[in-house]
Amino acid sequence: MINTTSRHFEDHDPSGNAARTHVLPGWCLLFAAGFALYAMTADRGAQWQDSGEHIWRILTGHVLNARGLALSHPLHYDLGRLAIWPGLLAPAFAVTLVSVFGGALAVANTYGAIVTCTRRHAPALFGACSLALAHTVWQLATRAETYTLGIALLSGEIWAMLLLARDGRARWALIMLTLNGLGIANHMQASLTTPVVFAVVGYLAYRRRLTMRTVVLGLALWVIGTLPYTALVCSQMIQTGDVPATISSALFGKRFAPAVLNASPSTRQLAVTAAFFLLSFPNLLLPAAVIGIVQFWRRRRKSFAHVAILAALVLHAAFAVRYDVVDQYTFFLPTYTLLCLLGGIGYAHVTGVASRRRRAIGILAFVLLAMTPLVYAVAPTVARRLGVLEGIARDKPYRDDYAYLLTPWSVSETSAERMSTEAIKLAGKDGLIIAEDGMAKPALLYHRRLSHRPDVDIVTAHELDENPGILKGHHQAVYVPRDRDRPHLPPAWQWTRHGDLYVGTR
Repeated sequence: MINTTSRHFEDHDPSGNAARTHVLPGWCLLFAAGFALYAMTADRGAQWQDSGEHIWRILTGHVLNARGLALSHPLHYDLGRLAIWPGLLAPAFAVTLVSVFGGALAVANTYGAIVTCTRRHAPALFGACSLALAHTVWQLATRAETYTLGIALLSGEIWAMLLLARDGRARWALIMLTLNGLGIANHMQASLTTPVVFAVVGYLAYRRRLTMRTVVLGLALWVIGTLPYTALVCSQMIQTGDVPATISSALFGKRFAPAVLNASPSTRQLAVTAAFFLLSFPNLLLPAAVIGIVQFWRRRRKSFAHVAILAALVLHAAFAVRYDVVDQYTFFLPTYTLLCLLGGIGYAHVTGVASRRRRAIGILAFVLLAMTPLVYAVAPTVARRLGVLEGIARDKPYRDDYAYLLTPWSVSETSAERMSTEAIKLAGKDGLIIAEDGMAKPALLYHRRLSHRPDVDIVTAHELDENPGILKGHHQAVYVPRDRDRPHLPPAWQWTRHGDLYVGTR
């Protein structure tokens, strides 16, 4: 079956009628199902770390991230502003719905791309559902993050590339370039695919399958797509007058250059990578993806789409595997997306020949896929018994790190919401809240605003060290520790523990 359909990567079909295979109904169904799954399991309140910061910046209208241009994500910011504009939902949940939308769109686009490759719905359903239920995809689709919007645009790029290979229509090249530009406006990780997309356009122009007019228009659309980010960068360059520092901030943020430029992964990074791959795909997706890669590689007549997809996979995997940051596993979403596409191709190859054995394998693949959420349900308990996070758990107030890290549905993760609401209540009138961990501050600021409590001062422990005079005029303070059992409490105060927080008086 695959050998037959593979010809469509090289042969043009100007009508495209046969190749469409009624994609739209399945696309709509997968989008609706993905949106429903993620929306029902999404975090509805204040959130920790980058998620909390995204919510706070969007709510207060600050597009610039204090940690650098590369962390500003203006396209995500703009969509977040649009999401909170009607005022019908709590701002935190409205911003999180941007992630929900991105995840659902990525699942639907992956389905469409696989149908374009295989002309079959079952392989497309397998690949798309594998992406939808992948641990890290599901988790980041239910928190206020930028990553699912990135893979929505990436899957759209790849789908447009496959359609371009199928029928050679110039509009697909224009769409592909536009989506890549928008991807950069959302997150600089999308620039890893830019050389691949440009190479495809250059190759087709060289082969005279794209006119120079199309190439120029496509590049213009790519630039327009990047404008939410490139315009922000240019604005900062003009305002500061420091061109090198602005470029560095745009590429790496203010302190992430060593991590971005890290040349080789450590043993720990490789172990974490392997663990999250297995956690995200405790089914037959990875074997199917290997088969899909082999099928792409062994084709005698490789189209530019085959080469480009494999090149994109290598670039994204190589970047993420040696990116030395705490949340390294979140940067594998583009890799997972491409693997699910290839997994659909592999599934089509295995089940393309009629036989009982292959039919049984196809059924088993869906059975294991349906059981994937059960793995996530028991993963925190098993990991806790094995002591997987022993010595590295953060133990933030009210947070179970095993559940926080290993459970993909975030609706049950309310620790940041509880921490911030309790801290505001305990602070009292004209109170002071000290956040030992700066990544807890956005959640506190969020609830101070929602509670209409401008009388409460909120500072980080670092800010307090730089300006001890902040304590003057305050006779009561609430301390939010980095580690709930090992707080570094300011001296000369009487501290009493309340839950996982500390109240001090003098």
